[in-house]
Amino acid sequence: MKTYLLLALLTAPGAFCQPIDSSSTFPAKSHFRRGIITEFGLAGTVTGLSNLRSFFRSNQIRGASIFDLYVSIGGGVRLNRVKILAQYGFGLKDDKAYIDPPQNGSELVARNTLANYSALFVGYDLINTRNRRLYLKAGLGGLEYGYSLFRRSSQPVSFPAILSTSQPGTVPSLLLRNAGYVDVNLEYAQREKKKRSIEYTIRLGYRRGLSARAYESDAFPLVNAPRDRINQWYLQTVFNMSLNGEKLRFR
Repeated sequence: MKTYLLLALLTAPGAFCQPIDSSSTFPAKSHFRRGIITEFGLAGTVTGLSNLRSFFRSNQIRGASIFDLYVSIGGGVRLNRVKILAQYGFGLKDDKAYIDPPQNGSELVARNTLANYSALFVGYDLINTRNRRLYLKAGLGGLEYGYSLFRRSSQPVSFPAILSTSQPGTVPSLLLRNAGYVDVNLEYAQREKKKRSIEYTIRLGYRRGLSARAYESDAFPLVNAPRDRINQWYLQTVFNMSLNGEKLRFR
């Protein structure tokens, strides 16, 4: 599932970059001073959690992939060459690794159970041409990321006895909460051409935590938990719907 979505993510821009017949008469460059934007996106993300992954390795825990896919929604306004955008994203889970039979009859596994973020950005279009805009955007946000740890076994368990069955190594929740971060990205966007317009956008960005935070658990208080300062590289593709004009109107 993730592989197919990633291929779509990387190949889709080609459809919007076809050569234009230079012999055609170009329309005048659009100059809408204001715009209201709604967007839907998909992002491939590489997530860095160095201390937690070191814990996984040292305890021979089969960790989840560093690669995540996020679906995002957002909205904002464009004021001349300035864009203000709010965005929320949530991770898509890939459970294929947990369908396979356990290796050697038993194994410890880390399963990603939570991945979401929200952010507010301000950007300025450094390049403003007839058909494209290139924005440099910066923002602040918050992110939550979580795992559950459990031991997979080929030993059958009777359901009536499931609550009294003990599994060494089980941690129901291991969470990195309220991880504030700064986000910087480059956004390559189609220029709006009509009062009601649909555009395509690509973003390449980097998020880094403002500080290292200790892991928590919903099941019990954690003492001496590892701390991580989350960092993520991402490539995001977005479809925008914009309402453009000289003044901001919602209808």
